[in-house]
Amino acid sequence: HTPPAAAMAAQVDKAKFLELLGALGNPDNSTRQKAETWYQQAKQAEPDSLLIGLLAVLAATEAQESIRRHAGVLLRQLVTSGHEKDFV
Repeated sequence: HTPPAAAMAAQVDKAKFLELLGALGNPDNSTRQKAETWYQQAKQAEPDSLLIGLLAVLAATEAQESIRRHAGVLLRQLVTSGHEKDFV
């Protein structure tokens, strides 16, 4: 049984996703590579949590605009990955 979206959103650590998105845009290669690895692992292991986390960041008015935009781009890529041709 899958919990409702509101319950899942409450379980997601928005601060963790804000930190992840900040690290993905970090000019330091080591920091960025660790974040990229974490993101790729999350896409495979916890795609639902990743989706909800990106939505939470997108809705976070306190987050920097650049971070929210990055969340939007990743969210679009996540939901369209492999399905681009379904809408042609």
